[in-house]
Amino acid sequence: MSTFGERIRFSREQKGLSQYELAKMVGAHSPGVISNWENNVNKPDAEKIVRLCVALGITLSYLLDYFGEEITELTPAEENLIRKYRRLGDKSQRALDDLADSLVSLEQDKAPSEDTFSISVASMGEGVEQVEIPLKKKKRLDQLLQKQSEKEMPYDPRRPKKS
Repeated sequence: MSTFGERIRFSREQKGLSQYELAKMVGAHSPGVISNWENNVNKPDAEKIVRLCVALGITLSYLLDYFGEEITELTPAEENLIRKYRRLGDKSQRALDDLADSLVSLEQDKAPSEDTFSISVASMGEGVEQVEIPLKKKKRLDQLLQKQSEKEMPYDPRRPKKS
């Protein structure tokens, strides 16, 4: 597990902030104060802890490494996936949620129903897998795939315009 200071340093670096910039944001007297916190020389008072969370965009639970009875830590890959997910628009998030639900169902060896259709999903180094998607989600998936293919395809005057 990381220390209190390591979580401050990691979060500050993820935000691209210098110790000086963070000190100004939280009302610390100097960058040396931030350095002391990051090196576990001392800890901030309660008011500064709240300001740190706001400035760094982190939760109090993360900073204090307390998540209740069950301690849950994310792997770096999971944290990266969450950051990517948060950059998506609402429609893309819903489509990804639907795809994740389908993949979970596949992993749990649930038999596909008549209300699903199958697609092949390729992943780098993992081969190709068949994934069952609910039919009611097919229209949204088709729209997202169409938008993506239009972005990737150069303009072709022979291609009919969308109406």
